[in-house]
Amino acid sequence: MDNKPQMDFIAIVDTVIVAFIRISAGLIQETAHGRELCIPYGMKVPFDDVFILPAVGNSANASVAASRLGLSSALLTSLGKDAHGDECLAQLKKENISTDYIRQEEGKKTNYHYVLWKDDDRTILIKHEQF
Repeated sequence: MDNKPQMDFIAIVDTVIVAFIRISAGLIQETAHGRELCIPYGMKVPFDDVFILPAVGNSANASVAASRLGLSSALLTSLGKDAHGDECLAQLKKENISTDYIRQEEGKKTNYHYVLWKDDDRTILIKHEQF
């Protein structure tokens, strides 16, 4: 018999850490391909601020929302067995998310995305670890 408590809500999918990097440098231009962020290539580009959010992404956000609404909530995901994975686990526990279904894998890196945030829009640099 499984001793894990029953959950009202379980979210399933990738979890990431996101660094939102606010920039004022560069231009947003309309091109034949749509809007493009143009920054000097090969230059040092200053940024205004950075905000790092551990344990986010669609599933993590949904599990936190459910928990904040008073539901017992869990997340089924894989993280790297690294400092970023530990940071995500700590954040999820702080949000009262059950971590019973989270696996940390040795030799893998926790997903980390970078968001270039200019004015009211953003471009996301992503890399997903294969779990």
